Amino acid sequence: MKKLVLFAAVAVAISFAACGNKTQTTEGTDTDSIAAKVDAVIEDAKAEGDSVAAVVDSAAAKVEEIVEEVKK
Repeated sequence: MKKLVLFAAVAVAISFAACGNKTQTTEGTDTDSIAAKVDAVIEDAKAEGDSVAAVVDSAAAKVEEIVEEVKK
């Protein structure tokens, strides 16, 4: 029985330690600024994707040229 009480006391102590005894609430984040940053990252990724696609297309054209030369 003493072990159960000790176990319960340890569980309560751990739960209090986990929250860090915080009494202040955190301020809300500005969701508009976060959304703007996410949009900017998405646009940058699209631009990078377009440039990667151009490089891949160029490389594919070169490979096709080489294959045609080898066939001759």
